[in-house]
Amino acid sequence: MLKSVNFLSVGSSVHKYYRILCVTITLTIICELLSAQVPFNFELEKQAIKEKSKFNGSSRSNENENNIDITYYNCRWKVNPEVRFIEGVVGIHYKYGELYNGTVQFDCNTSLIIDSIIHNGAQILFSHLDNQIKLTIEGNTSEAVDSVVIFYHGIPESSGFGSFEIDTTSLGNPCMWTLSQPFGAKDWWPCKQSLLDKADSIDITVNVPVGNYVASNGLLVSEDTVNNMLVVHWKHRYPIATYLIAIAVSNYERYSELVPLSTGDLLIENYAFPEDRGEWEWLSFNTNQAIQYFDSLFVPYPFMREKYGHAQFGWGGGMEHQTMSFMADIGSWLMSHELAHQWFGDFVTCGSWKDIWLNESFATFSTGLFYERFSDGFFPIWKSSQRDYIMSMPGGKVIVTDTTQVDSIFNPRLTYSKGAAVLQMLRKTLGDELFFEGLRSYLKDTTLATCFAYTSDFVRHMELVSNKDLTLFFNQWLETEGYPVLNIEWYQIDGKLKLNVVQNHSITDVEPFTFEYPIFLYGNGMEQVRWVTINSSSAAFEFDIPFSIDSIKADVDFDFLVKTTINQISTNEATSLLVYPNPGNGNFTFKSTRKLVLEGAILVNAIGQEVQFDFQLSSEGFTGKLVLESLINGLYFLKVKREDGSFAVAHFIAN
Repeated sequence: MLKSVNFLSVGSSVHKYYRILCVTITLTIICELLSAQVPFNFELEKQAIKEKSKFNGSSRSNENENNIDITYYNCRWKVNPEVRFIEGVVGIHYKYGELYNGTVQFDCNTSLIIDSIIHNGAQILFSHLDNQIKLTIEGNTSEAVDSVVIFYHGIPESSGFGSFEIDTTSLGNPCMWTLSQPFGAKDWWPCKQSLLDKADSIDITVNVPVGNYVASNGLLVSEDTVNNMLVVHWKHRYPIATYLIAIAVSNYERYSELVPLSTGDLLIENYAFPEDRGEWEWLSFNTNQAIQYFDSLFVPYPFMREKYGHAQFGWGGGMEHQTMSFMADIGSWLMSHELAHQWFGDFVTCGSWKDIWLNESFATFSTGLFYERFSDGFFPIWKSSQRDYIMSMPGGKVIVTDTTQVDSIFNPRLTYSKGAAVLQMLRKTLGDELFFEGLRSYLKDTTLATCFAYTSDFVRHMELVSNKDLTLFFNQWLETEGYPVLNIEWYQIDGKLKLNVVQNHSITDVEPFTFEYPIFLYGNGMEQVRWVTINSSSAAFEFDIPFSIDSIKADVDFDFLVKTTINQISTNEATSLLVYPNPGNGNFTFKSTRKLVLEGAILVNAIGQEVQFDFQLSSEGFTGKLVLESLINGLYFLKVKREDGSFAVAHFIAN
């Protein structure tokens, strides 16, 4: 999912809009009438289960949610894009889990009215409180298969990013859409809303007024007209997380094409508002390029037996509904992001909202890959803007700590941009060959494919492929707030480059990071890159350089989440004043190669604040001691006047 965020602007904000048509509805049509119009087809249900068994991958469930395991949904809905109302009949097949205790529980907002629940052909008693449906079914054992049919109706509440919305197009035509991520599925239909249980298969049948079309997951099976209603049937025979099930309804114009991929021709279907059809069709070549590229770069498109598609909707962004992304527009940045989710988020889904970066950061990073491949020269600009956006605030980490708040889960600066920057750093650290081999290994893992994954799973695959211990890397960049801040001073003497590097952090009380960092050297029309290992608060490096250096830059390709300042100092500045021990604990001595005087000496900390101190200068004027009552840990700069009126400067670390 991608909200309407301009990542090329540091001050960008999240834009979303809802225009909800409020109506008063007399409930004169009961769900049994809907049932009569679209009979509940148990033969279809059986056939779906038979079909999905051919494609069902391994599953991994959480022991805390092992009461039942959803195998199949048969959803039948009646909606009108002009009216905020839904009638539905949902058939749910499931297996009893090891922890089954006699109670079957589903999620359903209490704003919806449950008319009846059928089990084994008869109505059964249930409770519907606190957004939960509970019913008692005795006498079942682990792995036994069962099903219920739930009849309901109501006016869905709006939560999160919309859940169930009524809107109009730019020409005033009605449209409706659903967006259930992260917690909104229960707001418009009874289901098991979980990140630990994918349905193996679904059928979706929707009744809408003639003149509208319905976009949804999987393959379009049929469209029939019954009593001035269009009855649309979609089927999907791949495992799917609950939040990825969706419908969109409007007077769409539709167009489709076949795109050749590594394993055959893929059907791509697009549902666009009539007024935007021309622009959408003109931009579709971007989708073709992107899906062919990702198909070859990652693993083959994971829903090849069905389709990929886009449906235009009225939310300011996009949502990666499985095989049918809902889109505000089809521009390359949004298109590539939602497309990449078909691999990262749909095929392999994060197992907790804490690990949402496995979905969103990977999709954001994939947009960068699209720019790198197809937009000549724009990739460094994109990386630079991402880095500026991340560094517009000092704190924040990628792993989500508060999973109860939508804005915390989907933080654009951290969940999207910072996580993508971490992936780019990992890519530069390992090299392209190992990095992309690691991505493919992650996607090919049969315990994760079509199932759920956690950060530890991704780390395991990257370590396996690279044969490196990446614990420190991921702890620093995912679990720690902020980013390193480097101050680099350099001078060249007798063909040797001398670098003095001081590492601070964007926030206080963070241990120095450890990472490899590229330094680019320029002079006499020549260029060299030298990698330095940064692993402490201060370090000195020396290199033999066969040319006179004019300038030095760090990380010219914007691959590292590090803020750096570089200053050239003269040989005199570099050698005339020394403070030791460095680092030290407060008892410091200074020594100069040129005579000093007492006038104008100052001591400042890393942010330029003057620090009160005194110092004792020897009678010769070449040595002395700093007198400090208290000193907070950190970087300090001592500036002392020389006898000739110039100043000598030295820096040191207090620890």
